[in-house]
Amino acid sequence: MLTSRSTDSKAGRKRLYIMLAELVLVLALMLFLLRLATNLGKTGSATGARANDPLAYHNDRFGFFLRAPDTTWKILAVQTSDSLPAEEAFATLLDAAQTVVRMHKMQGDSLLASAEVGVLRPSPPRASHALAGLSFQQTQERFQTTHDSIAVIAPVTPVTSKIMDASFFVVEVPSVATAFAMPCWASATTSM
Repeated sequence: MLTSRSTDSKAGRKRLYIMLAELVLVLALMLFLLRLATNLGKTGSATGARANDPLAYHNDRFGFFLRAPDTTWKILAVQTSDSLPAEEAFATLLDAAQTVVRMHKMQGDSLLASAEVGVLRPSPPRASHALAGLSFQQTQERFQTTHDSIAVIAPVTPVTSKIMDASFFVVEVPSVATAFAMPCWASATTSM
C-alpha cells in the first residue's frame, strides 16, 4: 500500500535526479565556455590551432585569411591604424590601400619574391570587377613607358563564389622587375 510519504519520497528523488542532471549540464556548459575563452586572445580572435600555424594569417578585423604556399615564405603582419583612409585622398587604388600583411619568399639570405596584402575603402563603393578594372588601368598608366610595356599575365578575371564578389588581375612590369597580382574583393556589408 502506498502512503503519502512514499509518494513524496519518489517525487523528491525525481526532483533530485532532475536537479543533478541540470547541474551536470550547467557544469558541462561552463567547461565548454572556459575552454572556448582560453582559446580567445584579447581581441577575441582565436589563438588556438590557427595561431600555431606559421603558414597562416588571419585578419579578423577585415575578415580575411591567407596561407603561404610553403615554409620558404615568411608572413609579417603590419601594424595598421584604426581607420582606413578614403580613396579620394590618393591618386590610385594601389596608393589608397593600407598594407596589413607582407609575405617574403626567401632562399637563404636572398629575397626571391615579396607580396603585400592591403585593404581599402573605395569611394563610392563598387563591385570587385570594377575595382580590379580601375586598378588594372591605373597600373598600366603608372608603369607603362614608351620603351617598355606591361606584360598581362592574367587580365581582370572574376572569381565565382557564393560568399563573396571577387576579381583579380596579374601583370608583370619588366622595367621595375615586378609582377602585380591584384585580387579585389567587394563587400556591401562590411563597414570600415
